[in-house]
Amino acid sequence: RKTLRRNLALILSILMVALSFAGCSKDVKEAEDVVQAYFTAISGFNLDAMKTCLSEGTNKDMGVDTSSFEKDYVQTDIYKKSVESMFKTLSNTVSFTTNGGELKDEKTAVVNVTVSHSDVNQEAVDEFIQTKMDEYATKHPELAEKTELDQNDINIQVMASAYNDFVKLQPKVSKTLDVVLIKKDGKWKILNGNENKELKTLLQGIYGTY
Repeated sequence: RKTLRRNLALILSILMVALSFAGCSKDVKEAEDVVQAYFTAISGFNLDAMKTCLSEGTNKDMGVDTSSFEKDYVQTDIYKKSVESMFKTLSNTVSFTTNGGELKDEKTAVVNVTVSHSDVNQEAVDEFIQTKMDEYATKHPELAEKTELDQNDINIQVMASAYNDFVKLQPKVSKTLDVVLIKKDGKWKILNGNENKELKTLLQGIYGTY
């Protein structure tokens, strides 16, 4: 009987460890899935999907400031679509690989990810855009006869076209970083705080060159 009890205790102990491991594996997988969803949303410039992956706040808090085509009622649809196209071009250069994750505690997980994106130099892109805009103005002297609003619409379209061409030709750079998540209401979310400073800095670096 003593042997039976010892065997039962051993079996129960093994089962508890196995269940605990399975629970941890499930949590890690769910955290990795959120990071996958977040960077997939970034590469497709899906702002709504990006926001749902965050623990709180907005995309702007994470360095993705799209207010230039969202808030100004004076801007035309052409202006907004042109600016949005620049964000999309940047986003489309983003690719990523998740390298695994781990639980820090019951409510905190860390997922390691390698992110690649076009290396866009702000001064270089500004010079390229200005050259293209000057070329357009020279070829189209009738531009000066148009209303200010029409001129603005044409200029932003030329700018967006030049920007998109420039970005697609740039070499890619990669960075590996940890993304910190917390479990909120039973679901893993990317923590919008200083713990993800590296992620914020990365996104500010990417989207700060539109």
